Amino acid sequence: QEWKWEQHREDISLFLTACNNLAYPLSNIGKTELAATVFQRAMDVMEPLEDQMLSDDTLALKASKIYNNFGANYLKVKDYKKALEIHQKVRESRQAMVDKDPDNAERKALLAASYKAIGTDLYWLGSYAKSLENHEKAVALYRDSLGENSLECVTALNRMIGAGICSGKTETYGQWLRQLERGLRDLKKIEFVEQEVVNAVKHAATIVSYEQSLKEEGIEILKLAKTFPKTEKLTETIKALEAVL
Repeated sequence: QEWKWEQHREDISLFLTACNNLAYPLSNIGKTELAATVFQRAMDVMEPLEDQMLSDDTLALKASKIYNNFGANYLKVKDYKKALEIHQKVRESRQAMVDKDPDNAERKALLAASYKAIGTDLYWLGSYAKSLENHEKAVALYRDSLGENSLECVTALNRMIGAGICSGKTETYGQWLRQLERGLRDLKKIEFVEQEVVNAVKHAATIVSYEQSLKEEGIEILKLAKTFPKTEKLTETIKALEAVL
């Protein structure tokens, strides 16, 4: 069916919502091929109407979320180049939305999510320096929109530091350890997200193994890590940090 913007605006909105509500759960349970088919149906409708949709803030936000979820679906099947291509397209549309309303915190948070997604794609493609740059932008936007103590900001910070370690940017090790400690303290107040705590402790162990002069900072992180629930994965990561102290 050929969709006409003026005649089918409401139908388009309902169709895109239905596609996302079907494809996103499918992707999350591992039905990535089926999810990709549904996402592509949405893309086939959106792409010819892109200019018109960008003029409608509600549909523009909806479209950007569908594109972003489609990119995440490619990430799950390790097609990092395709994921990057889609996530970059999302970033462009979200940047345009922020440019229209620079003080809108929700839009800045969505733009931050795009930079984080691009940073993740680049990390898996081995472009660590570019990954770091994108994660730094994500952290800055999250701080500005959701606050430094938000879960989203802590998550982006963990990814930024992971990319930074791989890029060999050793001059900021001390700063990163202090940020990791602050992030763990924030997680104590927000909620226990096992993977984020594990990532923080793992990054700390890597940094201290490279730079022994930062043992004191590592010890503070170790003390904090031991205050979280003792899961198997976290216990193993704590042992790795203890081994380098």
